[in-house]
Amino acid sequence: MKYQLKLDQKLDKAKTALAKQEDFNLSDAFRLIDTEMTGWVTPATILGALTAMNVSASTDDLNNLVNRFSRSEQGRMRYSDFCDAFIPLDQQTAIKLCRRQARINQNAI
Repeated sequence: MKYQLKLDQKLDKAKTALAKQEDFNLSDAFRLIDTEMTGWVTPATILGALTAMNVSASTDDLNNLVNRFSRSEQGRMRYSDFCDAFIPLDQQTAIKLCRRQARINQNAI
């Protein structure tokens, strides 16, 4: 239990650091992964996007991510699930992140 709590705290610190990056927004992040504009992402589509950006991640880690935050339990995350995965607990930081506008033109993808 203590180990899980420490992991959750570490995860929230990472979410907060990411949310404080002015060039990060949830909409663009999701669009970079959901290139087919299906409205949901899978571990495979996340892996493909990360690989294209030269970021490594294990299939197990991505499966765990999707399983933890997906409400549908179908091995995929909707946009709202994706947002839940990245919104930090700190309310002020979360509000700023959620209000941040997309920068990528949808037609450019």
